[in-house]
Amino acid sequence: MSKKKLMQRIGRLEQLIAGVNDQVQVLVGKSTAENAQANETALRNRREIDAAKKLVQACMGTRARIEQGVRERGDDDLLLRLDRRVAYLQELAGRILVSKAVRVINPACHAAFDPDEHQAIGETLALSDDDLPGTVASVETVGFEQDGVVHAAEVILYGTQSEGNGKEVEV
Repeated sequence: MSKKKLMQRIGRLEQLIAGVNDQVQVLVGKSTAENAQANETALRNRREIDAAKKLVQACMGTRARIEQGVRERGDDDLLLRLDRRVAYLQELAGRILVSKAVRVINPACHAAFDPDEHQAIGETLALSDDDLPGTVASVETVGFEQDGVVHAAEVILYGTQSEGNGKEVEV
């Protein structure tokens, strides 16, 4: 093969390589832009999830304070109206979390204790036959599960202690 033909082939290969390089640069640019957009979306989702979690926690605390305050005043109608509003906010926050693949862990009263999802932080005396020992008496802090990671709900359990007159006892 002559030197001239070899130089021509090398020139065509260099043009081909340059074309491929240009295509790679375009793809890298697109990938970088898509990654930046994905990171921005992930950050926005994280902020929405954190806000919804805080709202759920605030609703739990607000419900307890409303119930205590209104019962002291004896206004059950006001309790019902306020409880509905707080329940609506809690439901709204729950829907936001579900849309972001976050599961709220909020066990019902008398639910069986699940050590994988609940953390016992106290115990109270059972006051009726429905209050089975080892079941949930109340939820102090709602739990969450996201991407397989569980942040356990903090719960008060019904115990079997004969003393305490229904007051919480640390476990």
